[in-house]
Amino acid sequence: MLVYLQMIETQEEKTKFEQLYFEYRGLMFYIAESILHNERDAEDVVHDAFVSIAENIAKIGDPVCPKTKAYVVTIVERKAIDVYRRECRRFETSKRKTRLS
Repeated sequence: MLVYLQMIETQEEKTKFEQLYFEYRGLMFYIAESILHNERDAEDVVHDAFVSIAENIAKIGDPVCPKTKAYVVTIVERKAIDVYRRECRRFETSKRKTRLS
């Protein structure tokens, strides 16, 4: 978590981020893992999501509210879907190369 906190300037925003981190990290991992079915990729997605949250922490009001939860869920879902699509494209590309060989 220290990496994320170094990205944030004010103590108030650091405290807000800590609350977000401890409140939603389990949910975020669950969502990412349910989309990707891969623990390692899910961990990477959660990390990327927290980087995005740290970069946009000033836009977040109350750290524990339905609006913030929806924001966090949306970020992690989109990042997981991006990884899923990238993996599908990579699989399709390698499949085509195998057929052509």
